[in-house]
Amino acid sequence: MESSQAHGVTSASTVSRAIPVVFRFALLSFFIVATANNTFRDNSYSTVRGNIYKQSATDSHSMTVPVGQLTKSHIQDNLECPEPLVPLYDKVVSDTSSGKQNIPRAIHMAWIRGFSTPQSRCISPDMMEIVDKWKEAFPSYSLHFHDDEAVDTLLGQEWPEFPQLPKLMKSCVKYGNAMRIDIWRVLILYRYGGFYSDFEVAPGLELNESTVDENDSFFSLSDSWNRPSQWLHGMEPNHPIAFFTALEIFTRLLKLEDVSEVKLVFLTGPDAFKTGYSKVVLDKNLFEPGVHQAKYNKIVRKLPLAKYAGGFDRELVPFPRNSSSPRNVTKKERALAEMKAVHWKKAVRERVGIPKSSCWDQLYMAENNATSLA
Repeated sequence: MESSQAHGVTSASTVSRAIPVVFRFALLSFFIVATANNTFRDNSYSTVRGNIYKQSATDSHSMTVPVGQLTKSHIQDNLECPEPLVPLYDKVVSDTSSGKQNIPRAIHMAWIRGFSTPQSRCISPDMMEIVDKWKEAFPSYSLHFHDDEAVDTLLGQEWPEFPQLPKLMKSCVKYGNAMRIDIWRVLILYRYGGFYSDFEVAPGLELNESTVDENDSFFSLSDSWNRPSQWLHGMEPNHPIAFFTALEIFTRLLKLEDVSEVKLVFLTGPDAFKTGYSKVVLDKNLFEPGVHQAKYNKIVRKLPLAKYAGGFDRELVPFPRNSSSPRNVTKKERALAEMKAVHWKKAVRERVGIPKSSCWDQLYMAENNATSLA
């Protein structure tokens, strides 16, 4: 099934997969500058592994906003939501007695609308069921919800390792929600580590805290094409897979001949993620499920889809909920309708005011205040 972007008007996913439908990731030397000899050094975050509230100690991250501040974890009550939506607050677990592990004990989920609103933390009750399944299967993990403001704040932070980011976001990322969330999910885990999950993905019967080994530096499932699952994966901060995926996305954006015509699966989505993964994992059977040795002495775990991933329950439900003559829809369909989500493909079809020009042209025009190619 093809992913549908939600995050407001497009979902955090951009790929299809065979589980309960999940919504929907040559360098130019003058533009892409990989920084510093410390990009992949073993950061002193290892002294606080598992505690997402302490910052990584790389020089480039010295001004990083703590993730709890990013998502306003202190807000825990008094949010009024329009019916039938319900508020989603962060779950903060500061106790690290569960033991240390390379991947921080945090789960990141996002939904963006394309604009900020006081109700940005309001979600469909069907989506809240997914959140509750994560909390049940991963009780010692914090759970952070990222709305438009949190996503924009992360993208607006200083990224000395990715100096091309601000200009590309402004000039070449024209389908803000779907493309923005693909880039965001790479950067949130590169900077903070932890797990990312689409809202439509729940842990399956065999996915829980014990599934993650303390020595894993990267964790994913396998999607329907045997790629690492962009819709559910975890990693330690500063992981090379995230670094190379970000560079691959930026490279593909630079090669974009028409910013108004995009195929997100191949531009910012799971195919770019697959390439970033393949540049790090050393094994010949790197896409097969199992534990793999990777560059920089990293251990990568990639598990099969079956039994490890779930999603919305399959029963039909009434929509609208309190209507005297509702129609029967799936929970996924009801959640999408209640969140007023629009699939990214529809956004591309119905685009308005997006110029037909290359990413290079858009970059030049932005730098030189040009308004057209003529």
